[in-house]
Amino acid sequence: MKVHLAAFLLTSMLLLGVPSAALAAVTDGSVDVTQPPYNAKGDATTDDTSAINAALASGHTVYLPATSACYHTKAALVMSTKDQLMYGDGRTRSRICVSSTFDGGAIKFTSGEPGPELRDLGITFAQPDVSSRNSMTHYQPAVYARATPRFKIQRLRISGAWVGLDMTGNSGGAVVDDLEVSAFDKGIWVDGSEDTVRFGQVHVWNFDLTKTQTEAFADPCTVGFYIGRCDDCTIVGAVMLSGTGMKFFAGAGGIAPFALISNTGFDTYNGVNISAGNIQMASVYFTLLPSVPVQAIVMTGGSLDVSSFWALAGPSSLPMIQVSGNVNLNMSNGHIQFGRQNATFLSSQSKGGVGHIGLSNNYFELAPNVAHSKPLIVINGGPGIRVQAYGNQVSDKGTGAGTFWSVGYDDFHHIVDNSSVGWSNSFPNAVNGVYQNN
Repeated sequence: MKVHLAAFLLTSMLLLGVPSAALAAVTDGSVDVTQPPYNAKGDATTDDTSAINAALASGHTVYLPATSACYHTKAALVMSTKDQLMYGDGRTRSRICVSSTFDGGAIKFTSGEPGPELRDLGITFAQPDVSSRNSMTHYQPAVYARATPRFKIQRLRISGAWVGLDMTGNSGGAVVDDLEVSAFDKGIWVDGSEDTVRFGQVHVWNFDLTKTQTEAFADPCTVGFYIGRCDDCTIVGAVMLSGTGMKFFAGAGGIAPFALISNTGFDTYNGVNISAGNIQMASVYFTLLPSVPVQAIVMTGGSLDVSSFWALAGPSSLPMIQVSGNVNLNMSNGHIQFGRQNATFLSSQSKGGVGHIGLSNNYFELAPNVAHSKPLIVINGGPGIRVQAYGNQVSDKGTGAGTFWSVGYDDFHHIVDNSSVGWSNSFPNAVNGVYQNN
């Protein structure tokens, strides 16, 4: 005879003397935090911290049913059981709300490997309605996942945080899928991961923020992905709309990240800032707001390969891409739309650095018959960064002056077979380099 799991658990608990009031919370293998003996209210007023922590301490799967308000917490919700699941009925229906500062994160992982799992929940922080980023409350992270390998997050919304997801230390093997986050300092912070970390469908946007708070969210110091050491980081299908989309740097132990980014959009504000790392990007786009000083890519170190990209020109005051120092940048098969915008696509200043820039098979589309006083590509700053460029094309200039290439020094550059009908080029006297446009 087959025995239903719920009936078996009921019988076992009665035999063990578990109070009957607690049975409703565990008969399906999980505990409902609103049922006895936990009795969380989810009314946005009652402090539900102790109730939820008691449910988590049971070691069972923990369920937070949908409420019309939220589960108010005043201390960390601690998940100390390996591979424990806490879930709700949806990121806008089962919400944890935080309005007081405390140590350890709104949800804190302490289980070790494999880490816990979160699904279908929201975490909302109370913030003042101000436009200054520094005036925001500097809460502990929404999810404190430090040194917790192989945790999982699915369908989670974090809004109004200071730091969304803190996975510093070795949190390798983690999987984060369908995360929505608005955080005023760092959306996702990775530094120290010694294994592959996978991010899918991450959306960094002004979730649950007012118009005034959104101004603070657009501060360049607000970073969506802040990534130091990560021995293998994959980001697929992300949308970045924060002050700066992603920042890569030499992290724990001076070790730079390795990252593969695809099918990702950098929308409106600064895109990528790289001082160290080996980064591959494919099928991405950059759209820059023309009225504020923003840039698609800023590189002062590291290696970046971008292929099959689309870019929309931003303000004329800054180049879309700025390169200096010891860098290796390759961009291919891109479509860059300027319209009537008088802007520079790429500006290189070597500043004593040694590096390489490769540009191949990119198309620059501009409105015809418009004077364009800024060169599209500027290579200056003295010897150091060498350029190889071929197969690039700029749309016909028509009337009015305009410069495609402006190269200020001869340093074994190889710029050949590029098409620029009606555009002028400023090349140095060739001794070491080759310069030829058709």
